Order: sequence, then C-alpha cells, then structure tokens
Amino acid sequence: LTMESYAQLFRERVKVNSNYFWEGEPRTHEKQMAVSLRVCLRRNEIPERILLNQPAWDSSEGKKMVDRLIKMKKDGLIVGVDLAGIEGLERYAVENFSMMLSQFAKVGVEFTAHAGELKLGEGGDLAYRNLKTAIGLGAKRLGHAVRLYDNDNSTNEDGRIVEGKMVLLLREAINKGVFFEVNAVSNLWTGVVGDLESHPIYAALRGEHPLTMGEEGRGVIDKLLDLICINDDDPVVTEQKGGHSMAEEFAAICKATNNFGGRFIDVKEMLIHFRDNMRRAKLK
Repeated sequence: LTMESYAQLFRERVKVNSNYFWEGEPRTHEKQMAVSLRVCLRRNEIPERILLNQPAWDSSEGKKMVDRLIKMKKDGLIVGVDLAGIEGLERYAVENFSMMLSQFAKVGVEFTAHAGELKLGEGGDLAYRNLKTAIGLGAKRLGHAVRLYDNDNSTNEDGRIVEGKMVLLLREAINKGVFFEVNAVSNLWTGVVGDLESHPIYAALRGEHPLTMGEEGRGVIDKLLDLICINDDDPVVTEQKGGHSMAEEFAAICKATNNFGGRFIDVKEMLIHFRDNMRRAKLK
C-alpha cells in the first residue's frame, strides 16, 4: 500500500466502526475513542534517509516525499507528521532534517519531534541541540524529551545561581505552549531512565526541579500538567514485557509523582485531564 491508500483505508475503517471510533466529526456518544493519523518518519530507515538535508535538496527524492506529505495533510488524510527513530547518532540529529521541518512549518503542517530521548551524558550536547532545534523550528509536540527536565544550573563565584541552558530551554518550551509526550515505561525499557521514580519529568512534577520549587514553582507545575500527554509507545509490548496493563501503568505514574502533587481528586479526574490534553495537543 502507498501512504495515501493506507491513510484512506484507515479513515474508511474508522467510519465503519463509528460506534467505537471518532475522527473529526462531532461524537454521538462519550464512549467513542477519538483517533487521527500521523505519518511517523523513522529518521534512520530507508526511505526516510532521503529526507536528510542534502545539496540541491529541492530537486531530490526527499523533496518529493515532503510534497506528498503536504498534499496528504491538505487532503485531510493526516493531521501531521512525527520525526522519530534513532536520535543518538550525529547523522540523525534534528538539525539535519531542518529543511524538511522548515518546509512543514512554512505551509502549516504541524509536526512532532522525538528529541532528548538519551541517557544522561549520552552524545555530549546532542540531546540539547535536538531539543533546541525542534523547539526553534516550531514543533507542536516533543516526543519523550527526557533530558529537557535535567537540572544543569550552576553557582558562580558570588554564590548566585546561574540558570543552565537546559533549564532555560524548558522555560522557553513551556512559554511557547509546546506539548510533551511522556513515555515513561518506554524510557524504562530502553534504559534511558533506571526507574520510574527517578524519571526527570516526575521529579519536576514533585517540585524537585529549579523551575518547579517553592510557591512560584507550583504555577509552573500547573502549566506542565496542562502540556503533558501521557503516552505509551506500544501498549501491547508494555503488557508483554512488563506484565501489567495500561491502568496499572497509570497507577505507577501516580505513585512516582505523589499523585501529581495532589492535583487530582481521583483517578477518573486525572484520566479526564490527560484525555483533554491529548485532544488539545492533536495535530490539526
């Protein structure tokens, strides 16, 4: 199947199963699951490699693929694109796809960029550069973004705290209203974090990040909670490898965050909140 025919088939199946799924049109009842389709571009695979910045890129096969994706968006077949795949190699840094992403931004095709999904210290400043480039190019959502919540503040000779570049970047992302796709269990399986409790985003939500400490930090936590989308890269794999369901995963997240600082009355309120975040974050 071509990308176009697959997308069309997807939409047809949604309509056939409209009692369970909903795409675009007003829902008829609350039990319908809202769905949409994004094209996931795994940057390290063929044919996605043709999307890398190249001399005379405008006449390359990469430009033809970009044009196809733009047309699919205009035709209503997709809501946007997602730059995923291996991040830890210099060749696949986000900046090496800047021509493609700039073109998407220019014509209004919203995109997600997987960035900052590296172990602490891995790749030098690659995580920072990937996050900085994605935010600068106008990413609507960041996938994983684990390293974005690192505390790299320092103290100068006068004893004053100097904000680190990653802390400043998180502040910028929050101010721009960038959504964060949190895939904590995936980060655990890939070894990016050692356990859920030590996940940087959860530490931030517990008030353990420079931007979320104290009374002023409470307001930042509220902003973060409105920008976070709790995701799972693959619920089937999660259940097979971890032996637990998505419901149990949410329970583990609540424990790791002290119930998100007591923000929610109960689990139902929490699920409704993050469901609404996903709707707002959906690429249009």
